[in-house]
Amino acid sequence: MEHVNGGYLCASQYDLVVDLFKNLCSDGSAISVATALGVLSAVGELRDVSLGECLHVLCLKVGFLSNLNIVTALISMYGKHRFIYSARRIFDEIDVKKDVVLWNCLIDVYAKTGFLEEALELLTLMKHDGLHPNSSTLAGLLSAPLRLGSVYRPIRA
Repeated sequence: MEHVNGGYLCASQYDLVVDLFKNLCSDGSAISVATALGVLSAVGELRDVSLGECLHVLCLKVGFLSNLNIVTALISMYGKHRFIYSARRIFDEIDVKKDVVLWNCLIDVYAKTGFLEEALELLTLMKHDGLHPNSSTLAGLLSAPLRLGSVYRPIRA
């Protein structure tokens, strides 16, 4: 499934990824982390939040929420749907050490949805957590006002 899944994702055929996943589930087949990641990516692009919520529950049931890649994909998927509180809840409730990539994902969700003050607060929390922003962190924060068509106060990293 992973190779087919990846091929359809590369070709932006998100509906086919979801259909393959539904067939896999209806057959009673076990899913892998790679499959879940691909389907979460497709669901984010399709803007199908109800399917995304089902995937979230499935990832919880099979124990995938201890995988930072899955958690990052869930936060990204919820962010694309503008469900920032769901994204934040996942971030706050996971029981794994958060890395810079995960922090960047959440900061980007807030910045892209127009919550720039909150994104800056997250940057401060990230630094309190002992992590330092990288170029991806700053690029996301700096490009957000441009995407939103506004000018914002300078960011001190």
